[in-house]
Amino acid sequence: MSFLAVFISCIFLYVESFGQNETTPQNNIGLTHTELRDSLYLDSLKAHYLILGKKIEENFKLRKLDLSLVYCKEASILLDTMSIIDTIYVNELAELIFLQGTITKLKGEFTLAINLFNEYIARFEKLNINSSTLGLLYSNLANVYLDNGDFKLSMEKNMKALEILPDTSCYYYSVLNGIANLYEVTDNLAEANRYYSLSLANVGGIYGSNSIQSATLLINKSKIEFKLTKNANTSLIYLDSADKIIKGYKGVATEQLILIYNHYGFLYSELKRTDSAIQYYMKAHDLIIKVHGEEHFQLSTIYRNLSNLYREAYQTQRAMDYIGKAITTDKLNFGENHYNMALNYNNMASLFYDLKERKKSKEYYSKAYAIMVSLFGKDHSETKLVYDNLMSD
Repeated sequence: MSFLAVFISCIFLYVESFGQNETTPQNNIGLTHTELRDSLYLDSLKAHYLILGKKIEENFKLRKLDLSLVYCKEASILLDTMSIIDTIYVNELAELIFLQGTITKLKGEFTLAINLFNEYIARFEKLNINSSTLGLLYSNLANVYLDNGDFKLSMEKNMKALEILPDTSCYYYSVLNGIANLYEVTDNLAEANRYYSLSLANVGGIYGSNSIQSATLLINKSKIEFKLTKNANTSLIYLDSADKIIKGYKGVATEQLILIYNHYGFLYSELKRTDSAIQYYMKAHDLIIKVHGEEHFQLSTIYRNLSNLYREAYQTQRAMDYIGKAITTDKLNFGENHYNMALNYNNMASLFYDLKERKKSKEYYSKAYAIMVSLFGKDHSETKLVYDNLMSD
């Protein structure tokens, strides 16, 4: 039976069976008509919600995000109604909204995810619900802002989540990790490393050192370790630890695998093991397309990395082909004024510079510089680097 049919049958039950005196007990279990009506109605909704929950889980495991999202929306309608009857379901509704927003973000629909989280945060703040659940929504809103290139709002929402959540919350590590990501992107590597370490320690105490959550943080720790030390072998130690956890994990770890493959590619390129680097980049590339399709925002990182690799191998045309794909993918998902676009334009400018096409090179450096200034200001190290490139002969 469809959701609509179940819902209509519940309405009929509500109207036809209990339109009598609602304050006088009419049954042998000591409930008023109102209480019995609500109890039966709630049982019917709960039964259908359990069915939808299984469908969400099954389709998410199969990476069928569109179907997962459809069932999430149906389930949220049910939980909305259930929470009116019994407020115990409000927290469960918040967790479902977190899942719905996460799937929406994975599909690259950032504005929809932002609007969804903001809508329910406003509602739940009025209801004064569980702080952990509200903190979770703030944390995930911050992650969407980060992916969408709005670093100021991302930090603001992360700090709000940190203020709300107790450090014993199972979501606390995620907020610490989000703050570390922001410090890394905005060039404060010491603070990024500190927050990654805090997050790793926190998650180990809650989930254990061999958890999927620990694996995700070890990937990030590997990245920041390389940025700080430029030592690919040391960075590989953290990445190998993450890979070992993922290989032993029984559930779905697609997103972690994509990150691992991409970072292996990067580290092997630093070690001049070009064939291994390309192999891992293409593993990440193929997995993203299999799961998310050919226009997904994660592909641009792979294209940029492949472009850098081929530039170092003096295969300029192949490098230009891949950075062209990165530009197309990022413009489609984020528009013009995004950090990724600045990276893409800077890389394209460098390739034209290699070809001694100075006019084209300056054109792309100018585009990159304008975006970097608008996002970070003139004093950011990457902005200065682009400016130096722009001013060079």
